[in-house]
Amino acid sequence: MNLNFITSQISSICSSVWNCIISLDPKVISTIVSIIALAITALTLYANTKNNKKNNFDNLFFHLISLLNKIIISSENNSEKVEITLNDIKKQNKAQLETLKSQKIKEYYEQHKLAVNSRFVELENMYLKIESKKLEKIKKSNNTTDTAVPIRKSEFLSPIDDLDEINTSDRSQVYYSYYQNNTTDEALNYPFDVSDNGIETLLRMTSFKSNPSLAIYNIFNSDGGISQFKANINVLKSEYPQNETIDKINIELSELFLHKNMNIPSEISEDMKKDIVNDILLDNKHGSYFRTVHRILKIILDFSKSEAVLNKYCGILRTQLSERHLIILFYNAQYTDRGKKFKNLVAKMNLWGDNSELDVGANSDAIHFATNNLIWKDKDLKILKEEYVRK
Repeated sequence: MNLNFITSQISSICSSVWNCIISLDPKVISTIVSIIALAITALTLYANTKNNKKNNFDNLFFHLISLLNKIIISSENNSEKVEITLNDIKKQNKAQLETLKSQKIKEYYEQHKLAVNSRFVELENMYLKIESKKLEKIKKSNNTTDTAVPIRKSEFLSPIDDLDEINTSDRSQVYYSYYQNNTTDEALNYPFDVSDNGIETLLRMTSFKSNPSLAIYNIFNSDGGISQFKANINVLKSEYPQNETIDKINIELSELFLHKNMNIPSEISEDMKKDIVNDILLDNKHGSYFRTVHRILKIILDFSKSEAVLNKYCGILRTQLSERHLIILFYNAQYTDRGKKFKNLVAKMNLWGDNSELDVGANSDAIHFATNNLIWKDKDLKILKEEYVRK
């Protein structure tokens, strides 16, 4: 549209309005002018009030930020002290988890104790037959030299009925004697251990006598245990190539004690988490830190619920805090009784980031903190996304 045409139209409209106004009664004109003046005054007052409110908020906000900075460098709330608190939570969590695992492993072992006992006894008795054959071979060799050959004492060559019959202590002082010049004297002890029985070596290596359930668990859930067990199976298969039972025992025990089949807990319960965090945070002097952050977030929310405003001031607050200070705020909100009100407030604030900032992939991390610093990483990230991101 032609600019000259638009200009002429506006000029024409303004001229018509002006002609209309000057044709009115002077009293009417006076009233209109008064209304316009009143409207301008009200708008000016509103603008000044709004500006004063923002100035007052900014003054209070930055005063509290200054106070917060003093608190988070104090001896009670600095990064080192917060890290100690987080480490205390981690230690308690680890201890509780180990207790849970031990209980589950023990229960599982007791349920399958008879099967474990019978299978290991069968493997052990195969080894004993190998050792008996070895002894016979030594005796038939007509050894007339002064070389002392370690041999297993006859009482420990008899087949066993139960794993408890195996002595897994210092076997050289119990199991072995000399064979020398075609003579056996079982009163003598061979001074060094002879690891010629793989099953006994494995049970001793995993401290079977002191904790049978944990020993069997470790055999099938540690690289060393699995490697040693497989080596034993291979030795027995080479000695008994026609015995199909060996492979069956291998498969049965290996599958029975797979970690996934045992339902071993990888994390403590939510109630346990709350108990740990409650006890430790109530024991530590971080109350002034939590209260100050709570107050800052509350005045931000009271000042404005605009997303842009919330993001701006939460961002300023977040830049004042170390990762540890940020993370401990989450544990206070999520797992403590005194943090319930704080959780209700902070759940609207995106303090730890929005969904995109909390999105963690194979080659990425959360924007505002390292997720490896979380105690229950996967669960905590899920909670942050579901309960602490503004919808």
